[in-house]
Amino acid sequence: MIKHILITGSADGLGWALAQQYWQLGYHVHLLDRDGQKLSERAQQFPKRCSTYTVDLLDAQQLSGFCQAFSEQHSTLDILVHNAGITHRSKGSVTDLEVFDRVMTLNWQVPVHITRSLLPQLKKAQGKILCLASMAALMPVPGRAAYCASKSALNQHFETWRPELLNDKITLLMIFPSFVATNIEQNALGANGKPTQQPQSKVGSVMTPAQMSKLIVTAQQNNKQRLYSPQFQSRLGFWLWTCMPKLFQRISWRKFSGDID
Repeated sequence: MIKHILITGSADGLGWALAQQYWQLGYHVHLLDRDGQKLSERAQQFPKRCSTYTVDLLDAQQLSGFCQAFSEQHSTLDILVHNAGITHRSKGSVTDLEVFDRVMTLNWQVPVHITRSLLPQLKKAQGKILCLASMAALMPVPGRAAYCASKSALNQHFETWRPELLNDKITLLMIFPSFVATNIEQNALGANGKPTQQPQSKVGSVMTPAQMSKLIVTAQQNNKQRLYSPQFQSRLGFWLWTCMPKLFQRISWRKFSGDID
């Protein structure tokens, strides 16, 4: 029997890399993205076992309509991947509250909404949920207050949910990437809600979507509960924040000073 996987934000970047991986493994891939044109182009690379859905997940009506339609059309879902996300690079003291709302909604509330809506399908398949959090969920990154908050909320919500999901034979993989070359940073919002012109501040190396997707698939196949970034600088940063927060502050405030000056 063919297994089914639904990936949000799958027209590009890490979502698209995961789609290719799972399609090669024989899954029927369900690609969801707001970019309908790019979705159509991607689907042409999959001659079979592919469905596409053009949905703006920040539109509550479109989100609810998709969840209802998918539930009616599919009785089971083997893997649900919460990949779609948004970030910002702006000072928390001057950023429009609407920007915070958009970031929190897409990064936290939308995954919860979709999961709640598709629980019957996941339960029937004894399925898996893959949540793309971030190392920023575990430590503060200057200039990204709402992003850090939203990924922390995502992590805490699903980790708290984990025992309930397990009671329904649904497993959870929380994923904490660091810097991956995707469009999320290219499309980062500024304080006014428009794409920022502020260059991205980075620490350490940047992984490709293909590299990160391979790690994710391996972790899922090995039934891991959590996958942390393999990048040394990110792991060091987390250790410093946990054990030597003042040193972490001195380093990170200097490294990301361009995002808050």
